Amino acid sequence: MKTVLQDRLTRTALWAAFFCGLFLVLRPYPVPVQGLDSEKLFWSRKRQWPADYTLVLAGDSRVYRGVSPAAMARVLPGTRIANYGFSSVALVPAYLDTAAAKLDPAAPGRMLVIGVTPFALTPRATRENGFTLTEPVPAAELALRWRLRTWLAACSSVLPGTARPIFRDTADATGRGFFLGHEDGWIASDWEPRNPTASLEGYRINLADNPVSPRQVEDLLEWIRTTVRSGVNVYGFRPPTTLAMVALEDDVGKFDARGFAAAFAAAGGTWLNFAADGYETYDGSHLTAVEAARFSADLAARIAVSRGTKETR
Repeated sequence: MKTVLQDRLTRTALWAAFFCGLFLVLRPYPVPVQGLDSEKLFWSRKRQWPADYTLVLAGDSRVYRGVSPAAMARVLPGTRIANYGFSSVALVPAYLDTAAAKLDPAAPGRMLVIGVTPFALTPRATRENGFTLTEPVPAAELALRWRLRTWLAACSSVLPGTARPIFRDTADATGRGFFLGHEDGWIASDWEPRNPTASLEGYRINLADNPVSPRQVEDLLEWIRTTVRSGVNVYGFRPPTTLAMVALEDDVGKFDARGFAAAFAAAGGTWLNFAADGYETYDGSHLTAVEAARFSADLAARIAVSRGTKETR
């Protein structure tokens, strides 16, 4: 009996290996299992998410690297959460409308949570960012490619190296980093060795001739007023970084943090304050994967408290 079972298992493994190899040889386009193609697939798929969520996160890399929907859901059970962050994104109506469109229109208590960074309120972010640069992929092709990638990942135990969950593992003269994409839109990331001042000079250069635009701030506030009137609860927060980064952005970027928070609340949103340096970053701008999970739980807890306060009014 044992010999028969072993024989069946062996045949099954061989057939699985055969079909994995067949897909690799006969695939009609490169399989997006790692590297640039995998990243393109990740961002394109995010753009085409359905309106199926009760809480959507919006913002730039500090959001998509810094907030884990899965960690939030453990604090907000029953909430369907997606991270709709994109690199260097501008907080303008064109982007925010698509983020809000991912919310389930039939769900009560819909929430849009915006991570506000000064750079996201600048003209340069508006002209070029990860959201506008994401190349569209036909929905049918996108679904097929994602299923194929998932299937090949399952084959990786049969054919080692076929697929890896890390879609970018990079190194340069400053160290080595990893970026792990999750289906809910979060990218867990880290860099070794960590350097909390690494990003300061880049932001100083980017903001020196590209400060926060008062017009963009007003456009965002008007969008919040309209969205709140439509029945969506809008929350805002400044993603935690370091005290040095906050001082630089407020000074060079001409960002009035206190005034913005007050205006956000006056527009009908709920502003959530967090300690600027309460969580560890690996470059002075982005949270480590472990700290991102911790911050996500704290963010969810603050939202839960706010929701409870609103319901008792």
